[in-house]
Formats: sequence, C-alpha cells, structure tokens
Amino acid sequence: GIIQGDRRPDPRAIIQVASAATLVRRESIPPAKMIVVDEAHHFAGAEGWKGLVERYAGKHFMLLTATPDRGDGRPMSNVAEALVATVQPSKLIEDGVLTPCEILAPSERVLKGIACEPVEAYVRWGGGRRCVMFCQTKQHAREVTSKLMARGINAGCVTDETAWTVRQSIYRRVATGDIRVLVNVFVATEGLDIPALEVCILARTAGNASLYLQMVG
Repeated sequence: GIIQGDRRPDPRAIIQVASAATLVRRESIPPAKMIVVDEAHHFAGAEGWKGLVERYAGKHFMLLTATPDRGDGRPMSNVAEALVATVQPSKLIEDGVLTPCEILAPSERVLKGIACEPVEAYVRWGGGRRCVMFCQTKQHAREVTSKLMARGINAGCVTDETAWTVRQSIYRRVATGDIRVLVNVFVATEGLDIPALEVCILARTAGNASLYLQMVG
C-alpha cells in the first residue's frame, strides 16, 4: 500500500510505503512490527524522525544507507544498536553491480574554489557523453547551463524549484541522449537512477564524506 497525498489507501496490504513526514503528520498510522528506513543517515538528530520513533516505540527498526556518516559529525548510535556492513564498493564493482570508473582530479590540493571551470572540464574530458554535474548554488547551476547551451551542448537544469513533472521530463531526455548534461543543485544527490549517465562532474565543494559519496555513487 502507498500512504501519500490523496492516494486511496489499502489497509489490507502487509507492506505500507510512506515518507516519514507523512506518517508523522497523520493522526492514524498503520500498525507495524518492522519499520524499514531508507537513507537512514538523515535519521539521527532529525526532529521529524524522532516523532516516527515515538509513534512506533518498541518496534524493530532496520536502517538502510550507503553512507552511514553524518555531515555534522554526530553518531548514529543514538538510533541504531549495531552497524552491519554488508558489502564494499570494490566488491560491487567486481560483481558488475557498480561501474568501474576513471577519476580525474587536480595534481595538487585546491584550497579555494574548484579546480577547473565546469564547462571547460566537460568539453575537454567529457567527450560529448551524458553527464551529471553538481553545482554549488542555483545561480551557479543556471550560469553553467547557459554556458553549455551557448557552446551547443544541450543541458537541463534541475533545482528544488523544478516541478516534479519537469524533472521527470528532463531525466527521460537525459536517458535518451537528447540532453547531454544534467545540471543540478542538491536534487540528483540521492536516489538518481539513470544508467545511461557516463560522466560525473563535481563543480562544488562537498564539505563531508557522506555528501561526496552520495554524489559520486
């Protein structure tokens, strides 16, 4: 069953899927013996998640994340009893689940800013392949998108202001190759699934390991 907006609920379904924010807001929530939480690194310390824990007090929680690390340095131990590392990226690459990659980086540490102008980086090393690019701000993303278009490179820009239907249209056009570069700010960081993408450009700072791993992952 799906618990969302105006969708018709199915209380008979043994598995219910919902966002934490929806469950916290609703007066009536489905009974459950196990609660599975995706992207669980957001769980620790988040006020909305605390409400979810309280509403399912005493039940079994299974927390899933590719990056069990918080940007603010806080531990996960206040919400989890044990960390179970099921597999390493190297094993997933060996098994063909993840794609082996070639990494291009500056030869020396860049103390301020980014190592290369993003559009020039794509032109020089992107080879016209389909690319996802992470920018620092919405203004930066719009400027990069305009520069790409001016160079004859079809690009689509996605931010938190982009309507869901527009996002889906852009993603489909990236998958088909009509759009070569998907430019975004904090939208394609988690959960993006476009297998046709071949290049990832980090045109921003990361600040912490978790955000970096989510972007390149």
